[in-house]
Order: sequence, then structure tokens, then C-alpha cells
Amino acid sequence: MSSPLQADPPQVIRCGVSKLLIWMGLALVVVGVLLGIGGVIWAVLSGDMSLLAGLILTAIFGTAGLLMHLCGKRCRVEVTVRDIHWSPLVGSSTTVPWPAVHHIEVPERLRDGRTARLVLHDGQRVAVTAIRMSSGTTGSSAWADAGYRKAGQQLIQAHKTWLATWGRR
Repeated sequence: MSSPLQADPPQVIRCGVSKLLIWMGLALVVVGVLLGIGGVIWAVLSGDMSLLAGLILTAIFGTAGLLMHLCGKRCRVEVTVRDIHWSPLVGSSTTVPWPAVHHIEVPERLRDGRTARLVLHDGQRVAVTAIRMSSGTTGSSAWADAGYRKAGQQLIQAHKTWLATWGRR
């Protein structure tokens, strides 16, 4: 088993929401393609070429699926031996060097916050917006989903590995 902190390529951590978007996007593309093929076959067999207008659905499903897939692929955390870098679903990317990180907080309850946070040595808290609880959880006492917890634990483990390997030098 390899170390969580590798020089090349970076370890990629995704929460459940981004994984869901990746797979749902691919599913929509497949549905769009099947609708297009079905529309062409139906138009040829029935002789009614007006059914080819249904190819618009192929474009709609395909485009929506591709956008969902790309958004899911974008939303990730990359961990290297030097820093932690993340790209949220929308918005700008952020990079924080490991030496600036004191510890990592991963709230388990919705009322404590939706995102994992880096606590820096100067006391500043930086939200890792690529690792957040799914919006399906409601109520002030709702617990975090499994994908979020797993991604948070991977991030904590990466920090521990960095501390053990590089932090004491």
C-alpha cells in the first residue's frame, strides 16, 4: 500500500457529492445517446423524419451530463508533500502549504459546520470547500454522511503522514 503523500502524482480526495455528480453525469450522457439512437431507429422504421427532432433531447441530456461530470471531476482535494490544494464545485481554487496547518477539523454534525476546516498556526480557520456534507442532511442535529466523513478522515490521515514524515525536520 502506498503512502498517502506522494511526490507525483498528488493524492486526490473526493467527497460523496462530487463522486455522485461524476456518475450521474455519465449516466445522463448515456441516456442522451440512447435517446438519440432510439430516435434515429424509430424515424427510419416509421418513415416519419419529424421524429429526428427528438435529437434535441440527445443534445440536452448529453450537455447536462457532461457539465455535471466535469463539475464532479473539478470538485476535489489534491494532497502533495508540499501542500494541500482544493477546487470547489464553483469558485476559485485554494492552496495552503502543509507547514501552515496546525490541525484539521471535520465537523460530524450539521450545526458545527458543513465543511472540513484547516486550523492554521496563526489561529485562522480555512474552509476546505471541496469536502462538505451533502445537502440531503437536514436539521440542526443531523449527522454527516459517510462520503464526507471518509474524505475528512483521508485528509486528517494525510496531515498526520506529513507531520510524521516532514513536519519534525
